[in-house]
Amino acid sequence: MLSIYDHALAGTLTADGLTGHEEINSVDPETKLTPLGAAVWHGDIDQINLLLEKGAGPNGADGARPPLWVAASKPIKNAGRIIEILLEHGADPSLPSAIDDNSTPLLGAVKSYKPPAVISALVDAGASPTAGNNRGEIAEQVATKRKDRARLQAMLPRSQRASKRLPVLLMLSGLVLLIVAWANRNAMVAMAAIGLTGAGLVAADAVKKRFRMSGVFDSMIPTSLQDPRPVEQFKTGMRDCIETNLNRFFPPGKQFLKKVVEKAVE
Repeated sequence: MLSIYDHALAGTLTADGLTGHEEINSVDPETKLTPLGAAVWHGDIDQINLLLEKGAGPNGADGARPPLWVAASKPIKNAGRIIEILLEHGADPSLPSAIDDNSTPLLGAVKSYKPPAVISALVDAGASPTAGNNRGEIAEQVATKRKDRARLQAMLPRSQRASKRLPVLLMLSGLVLLIVAWANRNAMVAMAAIGLTGAGLVAADAVKKRFRMSGVFDSMIPTSLQDPRPVEQFKTGMRDCIETNLNRFFPPGKQFLKKVVEKAVE
């Protein structure tokens, strides 16, 4: 007869089979997983929800690998949603796996390259980026050593993550507005775009060349416009701006913003 653990691993648990069972938080002697940990390892969301509904401990049991650690550290399917479910049911984001050098879920998530959103969810729930394991490994240091900027930012407090995203959004919005201004030869829109973008002297120089502005560029709107400089000068300035400020926010090889510039000046 199969145990609850075996059924959880196979994905064959039923509500009737769990009613009144004391085995629900038992620990398998070989894998050191509870039935919930086995369901997590299997990546079966339905079985996980069923076990939690029937009283399985979200933190596992003494001597077991915590289910949240399993979800964060191992290459399981549905990891992000499973981590979300476990946190919603009270799983401790700081509970280490004593069997695995006292590594925390956050350290496991960083080492296994879980998506930044998963990293942030653990941090927002209370996980510490500076908690180390028995081997001296620390999530923050692991990401720093491999220059993993996405996960380093994901480990920042929520308020700091938001403040870092805002300039990027403003820059993107401003750049698109700036390209529209170029295409329509609208100096007023161009000035507004520069203020919104904050993209630096390269972008400002491109606009100056487009409209041949005189006077104090950062504080005055010109009263008259002269003939624009050649299109290629604007395109070159915009390409430099994109390379310097924005390309790191797009997957390698993607040419979206550069294509926007090209199409705007055709």
